Amino acid sequence: MSQNNNLVAEVRQKAIVELIGASQEVKVADLSDYFGVSTLTVRRDLERLEKQGFLKKVHGGAVSLQSVVTATPLMQRDTKNVLQKRAIVAHALGLIKDGDYIFIESGSTCKLLAQGLKAKRDLKIATVSPEIAVILMELSYTCNLNFEILVSGGKLLADRSILVGPGAVSFLKNINMNKAFMTVTAIDTEFGISADSEEEAEVSRAVLEGFSTLKIGLIDSSKFETRSMVRIADIKAFTDIITDTGLSENTEKRYIRKGANITRASVEKSMSDN
Repeated sequence: MSQNNNLVAEVRQKAIVELIGASQEVKVADLSDYFGVSTLTVRRDLERLEKQGFLKKVHGGAVSLQSVVTATPLMQRDTKNVLQKRAIVAHALGLIKDGDYIFIESGSTCKLLAQGLKAKRDLKIATVSPEIAVILMELSYTCNLNFEILVSGGKLLADRSILVGPGAVSFLKNINMNKAFMTVTAIDTEFGISADSEEEAEVSRAVLEGFSTLKIGLIDSSKFETRSMVRIADIKAFTDIITDTGLSENTEKRYIRKGANITRASVEKSMSDN
């Protein structure tokens, strides 16, 4: 199957997940008419999605198995779970030292991390987010922080403010930073960490598979026990995961048993420090 066909199938399968999430049930014949493809193609889509744990096939169609999350639109991310994200960032900032080489991915939590670097100096920072690059540039200039900022090439997903594609992946495969700070759409003990598009997943994999040092997931508690469309890697691909105290101790223990190294940052402590 060609790359274009793979992308078409991915888009169609993502739409099927959204449809089944809304109606709890879908029919093969209805999907065939809706997408203009054969019933055989639809059945293959349903088989793949069933193997990934998104639905259960039944006679003539499929039913919803669990909630599947997609990335929140860019403008909504900045106002969602803000206290939890600030607590996570406060802990993450303590891991960054003057002169470090760091990678900051994209998303609202990574944006908060970039904004919090005003007390650091002489950092070399790589990113795949134009929005974060602008924040770092303005911060370095106005506060005389002497940051060196590296920005990947690639195709811009404007609604996510992330650069993807061969240009971004090649850039990441040819650098190695002391510490990488990343977010994900979803995390689950069985399915691992996941994104809602293959393009974003490729960027994350390039970091997780290529960087040899600390790879830190900044993941608020609402993203645990959820799955998105495209698996990125096992949860152990992160050397460390920083979340908030909204994650229950029982859930934390399940992830630890699977090999995750988790720190729960206190929202209350973060508020008192501010």
